[in-house]
Amino acid sequence: MLIKKIEEYAQSIGAKELYIPASIHGCEFYRKLGYDYLDGKKELNEDKEYTLVKYL
Repeated sequence: MLIKKIEEYAQSIGAKELYIPASIHGCEFYRKLGYDYLDGKKELNEDKEYTLVKYL
């Protein structure tokens, strides 16, 4: 429910996408909510997290 509110707020201010840094354990949670890996690639960033994006 919190993610939905964040997405609604982002849309209301004109955001076109949301980026989320996620641990290996959080990735599937966000993918079920419509997020995908940045550039379609499951790669760790410099902080040892995956970046997921959702286009609004």
